[in-house]
Amino acid sequence: MTLPKGKGAREYSKFRETRNGLTAVGVTNEDEAIPVSKIVNNSGDTELIASPGATNYIVVKGFHFTNSDNSANTVHLRAGTGGKNLFSTTLAANGGNFDVNLLGRYWRLPINKALVINLESAGKIGVTVEYELELEPGQEVISLTDSFSLVETVANSATLSLSDSESISVNLDSATLNP
Repeated sequence: MTLPKGKGAREYSKFRETRNGLTAVGVTNEDEAIPVSKIVNNSGDTELIASPGATNYIVVKGFHFTNSDNSANTVHLRAGTGGKNLFSTTLAANGGNFDVNLLGRYWRLPINKALVINLESAGKIGVTVEYELELEPGQEVISLTDSFSLVETVANSATLSLSDSESISVNLDSATLNP
């Protein structure tokens, strides 16, 4: 079945029921990403994306590892050479792979750090990374120069007269008072 390309069809397809009766949410990622692919053969650290400069940082949006070697290999991604091992996995021999889409939870490396892959043993690992370069955010303004004044006048009037009166007149005759 082909859905029409109108907005209503796109909205409908975001929330649909799966064959197991669960609700699936379809999300589109319209961000841009730069893909880079390399074959890594050496054990240890190998730079995938060079450090972007003193005021920029790398935002990793997704990556894919594939093992084309005859033996299993453990791979890690790092922020800079010698950095902490992140996104570690052991790839099975002859076609083991690992695919991660960081949709909405992007990995922002520290400013001016290269993206590095680390192999625990020599092999033939194919790597594809999708990323963007971002500029360091500017420093927040310390003092604000905008100002405004607010004047409010409240007038109170006490000129209302508070009086209540009611006249009662009863005609009583002497027969009612003295039975």
